[in-house]
Amino acid sequence: MPFPSVFRSESGPTTDTQDERQRLLPQENDVFAGYSATGGNWGASSERDFASGTNPGGGFTSSGDNAASSSQGGARYDPLPPQYTPGPMDGYQASPMFDGQIPNVETGSPTQRSRKLPVVSQAGWFIFVFMLGGLIAWVAQDMRVMSVLNPSAIERRRLGWDRDYTKHLTQVSVMQNITANWAHQIEQHAAALESMRQERAGWDKERAHQIEEHAAALEAIRQERAEWEKERAHQIKEHVEAMRQERAEWDKERAQWQAERREHERLQEEQMKLDLEKRRRELEKQKDDERKKKAGLRWQDPQPDEHCLRFGTRRYTAKLENLPEGYNGMKACQETQAWINGRWVTPTQCDDGGVWSGVHGTWIVDWEEGPCHSYFQDFNDKGCTAAGSGKRRIESQIKNIQSGDDGLKMCASTPADFHGLHFDAPHSCEYWTLYGIWGLWFVDDGACA
Repeated sequence: MPFPSVFRSESGPTTDTQDERQRLLPQENDVFAGYSATGGNWGASSERDFASGTNPGGGFTSSGDNAASSSQGGARYDPLPPQYTPGPMDGYQASPMFDGQIPNVETGSPTQRSRKLPVVSQAGWFIFVFMLGGLIAWVAQDMRVMSVLNPSAIERRRLGWDRDYTKHLTQVSVMQNITANWAHQIEQHAAALESMRQERAGWDKERAHQIEEHAAALEAIRQERAEWEKERAHQIKEHVEAMRQERAEWDKERAQWQAERREHERLQEEQMKLDLEKRRRELEKQKDDERKKKAGLRWQDPQPDEHCLRFGTRRYTAKLENLPEGYNGMKACQETQAWINGRWVTPTQCDDGGVWSGVHGTWIVDWEEGPCHSYFQDFNDKGCTAAGSGKRRIESQIKNIQSGDDGLKMCASTPADFHGLHFDAPHSCEYWTLYGIWGLWFVDDGACA
């Protein structure tokens, strides 16, 4: 900020030193008559006037030379006192305690008058007067130096003021530089703020444009998604309809195939029965022949196991009787048939226990075992196994499991038919403590794709 014009520049005061001194020092007036800072002479006549006390105004004058000398370490303004000349002491009366004889200084002999005065030399009086005058001059000089209007004190104050003024001007210059620097920084800050404002305006404009573009892109995506959803719904509808028709055809073909399969199984079973009957007769004949050879070799009644081995299957065991001595027991076991559930069958496994235990045969019978026919019912659709898996999960609890049977083995070998599909066994079996044993099927289903 600008400063008042009364301050001076850095180069110092513009006025002359003598003018400034004349302005600061008091001029001649009625109070201090005869004093002038610039006029007058301080010569011998002034000294004589001061010494004789003839200056009518009681004042003094000072020239530039004298002022300069007064500022250098205490120059004396007071003149020396006049030289003292001893003389007769008129009217002096001798003291009664002296004899009144004072020696003559020149001759050393006492005079009539010296006989009445104390013995004091002229030199002693001179020294006494000189010291007294010096003391008076020194006191007068100190009083003059301590005076407010003393030129030396005024000069010292002026010099102190000049130093303070110069220091003040330096501080003013520094403050002006700081102010100029502040103004420059303020201008830079204002320019930076304006640049930031313009940049923010550009950014806001660009951001608004980007928001508009983003909104337009979102709208386009929304429309495209709506069209895609519409098309997808149409495709799903067509796919479901095609699947329904295809499933109907599959069901129809599967029903026809199952009917043919059942008929084929029936014919195959009848043919098997005929073959078995024929084979049985042949075996009976051979058995009769072999019996004659083997002297009545036969099996004891085959005994079924208490528990089922798997679906529709039970294990039977029996001991071979009437084995001739020296006859191969394992060969006789493998060749001797037993009548089990209406069929003549040879053992599945033979075990020779030696003389004491004998030969035993084991049969695995998977026909005519009604108690071992477990089954599934109430097939539950549990939905898709997972999104995009293409598999649907079907669950059902197994039934007709006898006490002591291995339920998991029975489940793993029990066939099932549901939704027009036939399965020889479940894909997996699970045992749930509270709900029993369940079979699990994972069926292909396009709706889960």
